[in-house]
Amino acid sequence: MTNIHPEYRQLYIIGNGFDRHYGVQSSYKHFSEYLRRTSPGLHDHLETVFQGDLWMDFEKALGEIALGDLFDNIFGFFGEYEDDPYKLEKDLVAWDCQQETVQSILNYPRLEELFTSWVESIVLPSEGFGDELIRDDDSMLYLSFNYIETLEIGFGVDPNRIHYIHGKRNTSDVLVIGHEPINVEQPSMARQWHAKDEIESTWIHFLKQSEKQTSAIINWSR
Repeated sequence: MTNIHPEYRQLYIIGNGFDRHYGVQSSYKHFSEYLRRTSPGLHDHLETVFQGDLWMDFEKALGEIALGDLFDNIFGFFGEYEDDPYKLEKDLVAWDCQQETVQSILNYPRLEELFTSWVESIVLPSEGFGDELIRDDDSMLYLSFNYIETLEIGFGVDPNRIHYIHGKRNTSDVLVIGHEPINVEQPSMARQWHAKDEIESTWIHFLKQSEKQTSAIINWSR
């Protein structure tokens, strides 16, 4: 991070509302549209598994996926075997397919990769920065929670006076995305279905992978 010297007298904290004000298509709704174009199957599965308005606060929603919803979506098709001699075989095949689907949905590295690709594809407007919302000078520092170089391109701010706390696109930075830390414990008792154990392990692994490493970010930002 840029060292803070006495000559820096003002600190601007920049969030996504700043970019949106200037027409940058950087909302989670825009990420939803990107996924619908590039990975429609994953997009639809995400909207099925995550309850509520997933795209209103995507990062928060990552930490609120309910294990019961996963079980309902997977095991809801299991019924009585009735008189069908092949019912068990059919259910086992269906289970395999559903398990693969859940594992593809709760694949955080893939989701992170798609998110990064989307951010890198966002096009900055070529005009519209002339409202003088910011009048930059060398006494100003900027703490940006955005990934995009709007300050540099739109206002000519020296990048040495900008700290991208969640990373900057098209650099070696890893873009930070995730939910706040939560406590998730592995149950000590095995479930009746081994299949449920597998899904629960996948769920716990996803929650831990998608957790925002707040302490590490703070330490790096000092």
